[in-house]
Amino acid sequence: MDISTLNVKSPDKNYSLHNNLLSSVSTPRHVSQVPSVITKEITPKTPCANQKSSGRCWIFAAVNMLRRQLITDKKIPESFEFSQSHVFFYDKLERMNYNLKLIEDLYNKKRDWSDRVVQHLLKEPFGDGGQWVMFSNVVNKYGLIPKESYPESLHSSNSAGVNMVLSRMFRTFTSNYYSHNDNYSRKVCLEKTYQVLVKFFGEPPKDFVWNFKTDGKVKTFTGTPKEFMKDFCKINLDDYVSLTHDPRNAYNRLYGVEHLGNVEGGDVVKYLNIDVDRMAELSKKALDDNTPVWFGSDVGQFFRTIASLLQCQNHLGANFTAKRIGGAFEAEIGDGLPIDSEEVCPASDLGVRSGRSVQS
Repeated sequence: MDISTLNVKSPDKNYSLHNNLLSSVSTPRHVSQVPSVITKEITPKTPCANQKSSGRCWIFAAVNMLRRQLITDKKIPESFEFSQSHVFFYDKLERMNYNLKLIEDLYNKKRDWSDRVVQHLLKEPFGDGGQWVMFSNVVNKYGLIPKESYPESLHSSNSAGVNMVLSRMFRTFTSNYYSHNDNYSRKVCLEKTYQVLVKFFGEPPKDFVWNFKTDGKVKTFTGTPKEFMKDFCKINLDDYVSLTHDPRNAYNRLYGVEHLGNVEGGDVVKYLNIDVDRMAELSKKALDDNTPVWFGSDVGQFFRTIASLLQCQNHLGANFTAKRIGGAFEAEIGDGLPIDSEEVCPASDLGVRSGRSVQS
């Protein structure tokens, strides 16, 4: 096709997109916003936690769920936070081990260096993202600690640097394994990984002392992260089930993603596929029981940051509408996937009756 023959005309005289974000100009005024009247709020109300420039949304959402119960049970200040960096550190260490084990298995299956799966693992081995089961795998193995006992570092809050270094280390380890199998030692690789993580994040405490105020009195905890979790976190993480809505496949069956995980020998990431109306029903029931809901969503598309609104279509003038294709086909062509995890705390069932509606 000769592109120079295209009959191209300027759509309109509106050039506001040139110097503005798409999200700020693509939602017309008549599109309804998030309801201002909240009919259900989870208590206790806790301050927002900030993952900053990292992809730890799944960790933050999970520990935010857990801290509410601890605040209620122990009567400690609502400002309490679990250490997100502690979970992050061990996720990175375990992920190196998990990925190296995958490489070893693929090599033993005669999958060569150019194999698509091997190349996929090499492409982005240390993204920050994760799933509920990946969180429970790490926490059940290593426990939890207060944020005060293992605070943020510059690199836990800005993870691009550590991810780059770990990715290059993983590719080097993989190259050594494929090229010099006899000289390769996964144990040595993991020892080097641990040392690098300590340089970026600091060394997580094996045991610690934590002073805290409960019901007006000062108390002291002394012990390990697993002992702290046993004493302070009464929620059984294994009681939770990950649900998904995938219209391509039969409902009420378990599905998984090959090679998705972080802890060797840990629970496998699985999702129970259910109808979206059933998912909404279960979410509402949890909120009515004062239980927050951990969920993942595709916030990369059609998200209005200022309005905190997920929309079904994106308007940009009269001649451009980017509309959601539909769940099944989106998944088939790679146009939609859950890339962010959040915690549902407030909700509204007023919908249009409040004068506003939530689009999702």
